Amino acid sequence: MASDYIFPCVIVRSKETDLLTHEEILKLTELHSVQDIMNVLALHGYGDGTELENPRDFEKILSDNLEETYKEVYSVISDESELNFLKYPNDYHNLKVLLKAEFLGSDGSDLLMDSGSIPKDEITDMVRKRDFLGMTVEMRGAVEDAIEQFARSQDPQEIDIRLDRACYKDMYQAAEESGNEFLKGYVRMLIDTLNVNAYARLKEVGKPAAFFKRVFLEGGDLDESGVEHEVADVITKVGRKGVEKYLEDERMDYVKDALYVPFGIEPIVGYLRAKEAEVKDLRMILTGKVSGMDDEAIKERLRDTYV
Repeated sequence: MASDYIFPCVIVRSKETDLLTHEEILKLTELHSVQDIMNVLALHGYGDGTELENPRDFEKILSDNLEETYKEVYSVISDESELNFLKYPNDYHNLKVLLKAEFLGSDGSDLLMDSGSIPKDEITDMVRKRDFLGMTVEMRGAVEDAIEQFARSQDPQEIDIRLDRACYKDMYQAAEESGNEFLKGYVRMLIDTLNVNAYARLKEVGKPAAFFKRVFLEGGDLDESGVEHEVADVITKVGRKGVEKYLEDERMDYVKDALYVPFGIEPIVGYLRAKEAEVKDLRMILTGKVSGMDDEAIKERLRDTYV
């Protein structure tokens, strides 16, 4: 019920005022160094402005801020399970990291995210012991299938394909079960934009259409033919290099509707998506500064913001 979210929405509305506007993000690109940017970001809750030992240390500050945001928001929600579907991509990311590290004999622990619906230590233990009872039914089946697929093919890409399909199937089912039209529409739109971006990328590198059938995510409004036509339309509008940014902006335009909902799950989802988008933009800016990218080139890659 919307009334269950009155207090969480009050908290979220107060936190929205600390989100960076598009103009503020653009101004960050004009600062000289990573440290100059981090000094400004400290005023918005990203670290404390302490001098970085290494310019690339910004990544932990961004990740910690996002994880803390999730914890703060979830701490004021009466039933966290209603929003767990937003964390599924992080769960599946961790599963990819763990399985690939195991099969390829590497250590991926520094790549694990602690903002999934399953804590990273628990999901690590599940994979190590092959005890998947704490996972969703879809997740459990996908992990077992990915293990079998890799054993036959020795191709890590098979892990990505199987787990990606399961991730968005889990999200789709959770949104449908919620009965909330905003959530159902969001997940369908998310799946469509991911399919469009995947098709555009595969087309650019010359992959055959048959390969797209393997990575196509079900649950969106567009079938495979519809995705193909949408890719052509988007490229006509913005060119190939502009496809990903265009799709990101489409997602942001959708969640912005939550700004006009006084109480309910919508403002919570909108704020969390906005925070994720903000961190993604900041990561692009800081990475660009470290690599010496031109300011204008960085600006061209930045997405639209929530506020």
